[in-house]
Amino acid sequence: NVTIENGESREYSGMYVLNQGLQGTNKAQLDYINFKEGKLYRDIYTENNMGTDALGDIGNDLKQYGARLYAVLNGSNKIEVMNLATAKRLGQIDIANARNICFSGSKAYVSSYVALSASGNGEVVEIDTATLQITRRVEVGRQPEELLVHEGKLFVANSGGLNTPSYERMISVISLETLKEEYTIDVAINLELIRKDQYDQLWVTSRGDYNDVPPSLYCLAKNSITNKYEVKKNMELPCSKFDIRNDSLFYYYSKYIPKADPENTYGVVDIKKHEILTKQLLAGKDVETIKIPYNIVVAPKGGQIYICDVVSYTGSGSVVSFTGRGSKSWTRQLGALPSNIVLVKK
Repeated sequence: NVTIENGESREYSGMYVLNQGLQGTNKAQLDYINFKEGKLYRDIYTENNMGTDALGDIGNDLKQYGARLYAVLNGSNKIEVMNLATAKRLGQIDIANARNICFSGSKAYVSSYVALSASGNGEVVEIDTATLQITRRVEVGRQPEELLVHEGKLFVANSGGLNTPSYERMISVISLETLKEEYTIDVAINLELIRKDQYDQLWVTSRGDYNDVPPSLYCLAKNSITNKYEVKKNMELPCSKFDIRNDSLFYYYSKYIPKADPENTYGVVDIKKHEILTKQLLAGKDVETIKIPYNIVVAPKGGQIYICDVVSYTGSGSVVSFTGRGSKSWTRQLGALPSNIVLVKK
């Protein structure tokens, strides 16, 4: 058991953690931490769905929408849909090489590396959340990653990550009404994350080329004349993953070091002023316990900061909880490669 901060247990009943699992092992795993009990329920999907197949291979995304939980299993080419309260299986949607998921109204939208055409591009698949049936598809760039819905449009970050050195550098902007591309936004090569803040700015990460072109974080804003989004500022800040709460963007960057643990930096960006506030969000000995960060999630209420730590890429990982001031609250060992967190509100 772990001791949960009052703010955590007051606002949330617990958290689901999707463990990606080692590629090809079919061992993606869903864990649940009950905040009231301080207790970990390991592999809750298998426990609560006896007689069904394993969750799947390579857990790539996990999202809550209404009273349901959606797990994207990239290696198993599917989305598993579960009851949020019980993790009981409700259904499955088959999508080749699915990557990420977002929602709008009665529809879900999933990015996929594989389009039905032979173009080599990826696509976005629209799903009716009532029937779990695919309703429409739209082709985008190669190897699309994260996507979001804003102002009746779908913004899709294309990476081209499997086509080095010919990376993609565009965001596809799709009309939800027609599900056709309206325009593209030139940002940088090898895009991955795309998130919106409270000022309707979009924040996007580029992973660079892992050699000469460095990774960076970009802020996009709407041009008042063209009414289209464009790059407002290159923060010139290497960023692996980030999360936004109010006026602050919390990020980390994990720099690869051959034959050693990565060099990790944790910081905060002021999204209104477009300034770096600190590069020492998690300071002291507590942060040194994290070996290989894999995600960062900031509680919208309660102020806790959660870091997924894969530790070694070969065995069990953990989730580490920090207070808003950066001091460690608790650590819990989980499955292999913990990658996504969903906080369950009371």
